[in-house]
Amino acid sequence: MYGDLRSDHPTIYETLKTELVNCRFRPGEQIMIAELADRLRVSSTPVREALIRLEAESLLDVAPRRGFFAKTLNLNEMIDLVQYQFFLLKSAVEAGNLGGVDECVAPLVPDVAHEGAGASTSEGDHARHRHVRQAIWIETMMTRVAALSQNRAVVRAVGNVNDRTHYVRTVDLERLDVTVASQGLIERLWLSLRRADLAEAVALLKRDRDDQIERLPAVVKEGLSRACSRTSSSVAPAAPVAPPRIRTCAAAANSPFARAVLAARR
Repeated sequence: MYGDLRSDHPTIYETLKTELVNCRFRPGEQIMIAELADRLRVSSTPVREALIRLEAESLLDVAPRRGFFAKTLNLNEMIDLVQYQFFLLKSAVEAGNLGGVDECVAPLVPDVAHEGAGASTSEGDHARHRHVRQAIWIETMMTRVAALSQNRAVVRAVGNVNDRTHYVRTVDLERLDVTVASQGLIERLWLSLRRADLAEAVALLKRDRDDQIERLPAVVKEGLSRACSRTSSSVAPAAPVAPPRIRTCAAAANSPFARAVLAARR
């Protein structure tokens, strides 16, 4: 999942993935291996290998004998992904493996929505970073809910959907009412899981799905407009946004659910 970097020195794959999930390339732009290798100061081989891996994750497109291309935001694809994630999370909840909810889900406490602006950060930059961190928090929570399935394939699939919808989610969260509503819904989802109220948990997931789909036409249009106005990808991208601070406990870190999440990300 985006933002889960284990090192201060990300790999070529992680660097390019960060750029792709944040739509740093213009939609449909050809991704030139030589230019990337030059910018990243590496040979073309690791760049090509990373792009092949990212194409397998549906984060970019490839055309035979033409090369790699940045994906274009597509409303129907975004709707399909939101629907797909709903079915994955619904199956995870209905699996009924709720014994580790307190260990795996409860310690995920956001400190994003109420952050104050840093003294050295402009108001615009702070707002952008807050939206990205809030998106990562929501995505992390969804991945942990997926881990309740105790199925690595489900966790991986939810993580992939998070990656492919990350940019659209950050645009969506720029609306304060969406940020507040999303955080409130996630917190109610956790409470319903603690009570083992599976029907309420599924109903909340369905509401989140329906709300996202209703907003998607406007959000995709705005996101596409911004992405199309970007400068050439050969320009060094902005520094990545740090993931949100998430308070956890030792039991959570060592729980089978947490281990399932980490194992699925490897």
